[in-house]
Parts: sequence; C-alpha cells; structure tokens
Amino acid sequence: ITHLYYWRNIQENLLGFLTFLRSVITHLRLFVAPYDLHFDRSRALFGNFADPEMVLTVILFLSFVIFLLFNRRKISAKILFFIFWFFIDLFPVSQMIVTIGVATGYISTAEHFLYKPSVAIFVLLVFAGEYLYRKNIQKNLLSPLVVRSGIVAIFTFFFLSTIQQNIYSSNEIAMFKQTLQYAPYNVRIRESYGHALTQLRLYREAEEQFRLALQHDPSPRTKISLAKDLCDKGRYWEGIQEYEQIKNPGGHKELLQENLRL
Repeated sequence: ITHLYYWRNIQENLLGFLTFLRSVITHLRLFVAPYDLHFDRSRALFGNFADPEMVLTVILFLSFVIFLLFNRRKISAKILFFIFWFFIDLFPVSQMIVTIGVATGYISTAEHFLYKPSVAIFVLLVFAGEYLYRKNIQKNLLSPLVVRSGIVAIFTFFFLSTIQQNIYSSNEIAMFKQTLQYAPYNVRIRESYGHALTQLRLYREAEEQFRLALQHDPSPRTKISLAKDLCDKGRYWEGIQEYEQIKNPGGHKELLQENLRL
C-alpha cells in the first residue's frame, strides 16, 4: 500500500487531473440522483486535450471559478467555507500528486472518496433547501401539499436505495458482479471476483475471470492468480507454464517463488 505510482510526464498528469474534474461532476450528481451506485467506481482517462467532454468540463469549472470571483462579496462566508471544504478534501485523490488507478487507462473515482467531502455538500444542500423553501413561501409557487409530497418522494427513493445497496454489500459475489456490469474493464474487481469464486471452489468460473482480467491488464499479480487457480484444479503443468512466463514479478517475487516451489 506504500508503493506509489507517478505520472510519466506533465501531459499525462494534466489529463489525469482533468479526468478527475469530470468525475467530480458525476460525484455531485450522485448526491441528488444516486441511481447507479456500485463498488469501486472508475473512469476512463481523457486521451487528448481535444476531447469534447474534456473541453466542456474545463468550460464548466472555469465558469464556476469566474462566478465565485465575481460574486465573492455576495456569497456568505459560510457557503464559501463549505465549497472550499469539498474541493480541499478531494485534493489527495485528485490525481495531481500520484496516479490512483484501477486498470490501464482508468482512474479510480470511488465513492468512498466522498465520505468527508460529503459533509460539505450536505450542508450546502440544506442551505439551498432553506433558500428555495423561503422563496416558495414568498411567491407562493407550490402548495404545501406538493412540497411535502416531493420531500416524501425524495426520502423514499433514498431509503429504498439504501436497502438495495445493503443487500448488495452483504454478499461480495453480488457486489463484484454488480460492479462489473458497470465497469467490465476493472481488473482489480474482476480479480477479486475470481478469488471469491476460488474460495467457493468454483475453479472453472474463477479461471474465466482471471483470463478476462489478463486481457485488460497482463499484470504479474493476475498471472500468478491464474496459475494458482490452474494448480488448484490439478492442471499443474499449465500452471507452471503460466508461472514461468512471468519475467518481471516486481513486488510479487517471493510469492511467485513460493508458489513454484509448492
């Protein structure tokens, strides 16, 4: 966990940061419409600076910064404080310092990154709710019944979403399968899914997951996992062949040697 991976050059670093900014838009959307929650969320890196989605992301954030600068005297100190809280808390995972990835060409945008930053957003949502409530009373736009019905509908949706996610999180197989529906390229989830299947002695299904993971990212760790799975099924010669194809095991050298010895 202490081994860090750094960007190869400034261009990649900047593309990584801009991809992170795009992920922030998704994170903000999740606070009001969490309809696609899943474990270990990720996002494909922008490939170049001409990507239309990247350009729109830059325009959106520049517009936001310009709005804050021109209206800084009108916006209360409390609101500014919580806006900065959100972005400062996300800075460690902003891809500016090191890469935080899940597979080649994909960065991690996991929802657990939002634990502390979410405090700021919830406070801002309360401020926004109070403002809209007062405006509604002043201008009598919506009847109290409509407002109450809307609030009940929103909280019912959140309540049912919470139940659904608790059901998924109670079973790791279900949680991994749900994530792979959204992100089939996520190697570490696919490999974890393979290990979970191995624990259930579903070796054929586990082998399929390890081979799919290798198609996306032929890493030594995944190669070792596949070889171990083959040996667990009694296909020792095939397993040894997979082990011997690993020329540079990196930090997995001792594991590779021990598995070969066994």
